[in-house]
Amino acid sequence: INHQLSFSGGSEKTQFLVSGGYFKENGIIKSTDFERFSLRANIDSKFLNDKVRLGLSSLISKTGQNAIPTDRGGPGGAIITILGQSPIGPVYKTDGSYDFQAYDGRFLTNPLAEVQEVIDRDNGLRFLGTTYLQFELAKDLYFKTSLGIDLTSNNRETYYSDQTRLGRERNRSYELGYRNIMNVLNENILSYSKTFGTSRIDAIGGYTYQTDNNRFGATSSNNFTYNDFNVNNVQDGVTFLQPFSSKQSWVLQSFLARVNYSLMDKYLLTLTMRRDGSSK
Repeated sequence: INHQLSFSGGSEKTQFLVSGGYFKENGIIKSTDFERFSLRANIDSKFLNDKVRLGLSSLISKTGQNAIPTDRGGPGGAIITILGQSPIGPVYKTDGSYDFQAYDGRFLTNPLAEVQEVIDRDNGLRFLGTTYLQFELAKDLYFKTSLGIDLTSNNRETYYSDQTRLGRERNRSYELGYRNIMNVLNENILSYSKTFGTSRIDAIGGYTYQTDNNRFGATSSNNFTYNDFNVNNVQDGVTFLQPFSSKQSWVLQSFLARVNYSLMDKYLLTLTMRRDGSSK
């Protein structure tokens, strides 16, 4: 399923575009799918006798994914179990419960149970935004400043019921994880272009600043009294695994300059300079 709807319009001085979309795709394995909602808006405008330009571009999207353990956590995932077990074994017993067959003589498992009895959801939210402001300071001399922001937030929850291999080993298991990322980029560029007879000069100079902050962590617990994902919370487990979290951040600053000189569109001289400072 893929649907798109957009509107655009404006005047001689201002143009805009707004669009929305919905996308959903089912996986080739049962109980797996991916879904996305998105909204985009763009606007460009010029004023003060076209000496000032302003632009804005933004995108926000919400995603959801249902997955299953394939080979994650070692043997026992759906794919590797299917490959390693007999293809003629029964799926259910006569009473309707799962029929667990031996895998490689090490443990009992059922590929269909590994597909249907696991909750593995990943929900994401992302915002991308860029805005710029450009000034004509003098004839052929322009200054442009821009700011871009990229925000990402993901949350994942995984639940193994007692019908799965890991769920039986741990007497049901619940895992929660998160990741939050913020990236900011600021660029400030001064540009000059001028033609003198058969000569042309193009020059730019600028300063850029970029920072990135990354936060992620996870927690989990085992040994639940009830075998119901909609009822259980992480704190309901008897055995808690060591939670963890991490923080990572860096900053990059740059000064740059470039001059191009062209003579009769035959000869070209280029001078460049760049200096970076990084916290990495």
